Amino acid sequence: MSEIKKSIFIKNGLLLLTLFTVACSSKASTKELKEESQKVSSWAATGQMIGNAWIRDAVPTTYAKQTLIKAESELQKSADKIAKMQLDTAAQEQYKSKILKHSKREEMISEKMSKAIGEKNKSAVKIQLAKLESDRSELQKLSQP
Repeated sequence: MSEIKKSIFIKNGLLLLTLFTVACSSKASTKELKEESQKVSSWAATGQMIGNAWIRDAVPTTYAKQTLIKAESELQKSADKIAKMQLDTAAQEQYKSKILKHSKREEMISEKMSKAIGEKNKSAVKIQLAKLESDRSELQKLSQP
């Protein structure tokens, strides 16, 4: 085989290997999306527990606020990760859209609850807890594609 043919063969092989690697790595699986969904649900549950504990005066205000700030941050990370996922089917994309919506909504609720706790406003915290419970319930009812 001539040097030119070897060079072309090697380049084509590398190109195919690169394309195969990109194709395999750029698509997220439904499993990965479900894992992020579970993280969102878990952080929402954390927010509920903290909010309820704070209302009962079972945790200090500072601890409650710090935990909710952490929840906001983790929910944002999940939302960012979900938004970047490229999925294969329209059903998966629709599921992704719903999970993303819940993640962003729960992040906003956590932010409002943190603010209400900082203001020592138990009635406002109760309102956010009700919203969080409702949203979390909806999230758990979603069926994956």
